[in-house]
Amino acid sequence: MPGRYRSLRVEIEGRLATVRISRPERQNRIDSVLAAELAEAFSDLGHEPEIWVAVLLAAGPDFCLGEDPEDPPPARGPWVRPAYPAFEFPEAVAAYPRPVLAGVRGRCVGAGLELVLCADIRLATPDAVFAMDQLRHGTLPRFGGTQRLPRIVGRGRALDLILTGREIPAPEAEQVGLITRLVDGDIEAAARQAAEEVLANGPLGLMLAKEAVWRGLELPLHQALRVENDLYLLLETTADRLEGKAAFLERRRPVWQGR
Repeated sequence: MPGRYRSLRVEIEGRLATVRISRPERQNRIDSVLAAELAEAFSDLGHEPEIWVAVLLAAGPDFCLGEDPEDPPPARGPWVRPAYPAFEFPEAVAAYPRPVLAGVRGRCVGAGLELVLCADIRLATPDAVFAMDQLRHGTLPRFGGTQRLPRIVGRGRALDLILTGREIPAPEAEQVGLITRLVDGDIEAAARQAAEEVLANGPLGLMLAKEAVWRGLELPLHQALRVENDLYLLLETTADRLEGKAAFLERRRPVWQGR
């Protein structure tokens, strides 16, 4: 997987995979090639049980300035853009079964923000700026922005950001829950440190906890509580759960096996 992409760099180190958007000459704008590569990379990572956490970063001063207007237009008319290859690339990130952390610096707008909304933990440096600015370009968010943004920041704030297209700085983004951590210094180092915190936990627990949260959000509370309990009982049957108990009683760090 590492080294086979044109617009991405994928690095695997132990249990951690780093997926880095690498089109700084185009401010990491998303074209059909990058979209297909993001979809393929996260789909492939989902079939790698030895990787427990993925970190999404971007090269250059900006995370992503949205879709690339120079992407070739569809043959059926310049006013309609084609569906990107493979499946919709944010869905590949959202469907990744293990935790995804996104580290943002600089500007993150349009489709770039829609991509970041698919991450479970979103970190940003104080200089980061966010905007859902598609209406300013005469189009709509089409990669989940109208659905994921209100689920994260609430309907009122989501409508404010979508209908105005205004930019908000990272401190405000943290205040409304758009990002989960505001970090100083190097975003890559901060994302790696956060990933290490996640990796201290067992891979089965990480997967089931993520599933409980995301599935539960789509259900009435009484049904969501059933999902939580079912997943709890499933984890209780695993070797990792026995290891967690033993490590607690023996006052040592657990050695997770993922089974």
